[in-house]
Amino acid sequence: MLLNHLNIPAGALVGSMMGTAVGQLVINTKIIVPRFISRLIRVILGCYIGLEITAEGIGELKSILGAVVIIIAGMTLITLLVAYSLHRFFKWGLREAILGSLPAGLSEIGINAEDFQVDPIALTTVHLMRLITTLTFIPLILKFLLSRG
Repeated sequence: MLLNHLNIPAGALVGSMMGTAVGQLVINTKIIVPRFISRLIRVILGCYIGLEITAEGIGELKSILGAVVIIIAGMTLITLLVAYSLHRFFKWGLREAILGSLPAGLSEIGINAEDFQVDPIALTTVHLMRLITTLTFIPLILKFLLSRG
């Protein structure tokens, strides 16, 4: 909650993750979340995401369909190129490379890592670094570009 209060993007998620990680390091053991709790978290996350879908949003889809197609095609191509590079040059397994390259949310990737038999710690760390970098540098780049406008 502190990071949210400080207006840090994704503060609740990053703060809770950091707090849990520190706690786990302090007690020097891996905390195992029971499977039913993991599934319950997924259900809650799915409901939360579902709440973002509205009739207005579906109606808007017609006017932005071209942009949606370009974004999906571009992100898919970039994901596959990055995944191939990670697999080829860094010897990552295909699952790790693909999941590590996805432009998905940190919570979705971390929660689903187990289903794909991928190390959730490594995968979450990669996505956390991506998230921190994105949330730090993109606003600075945008501010710079808009100031030149």
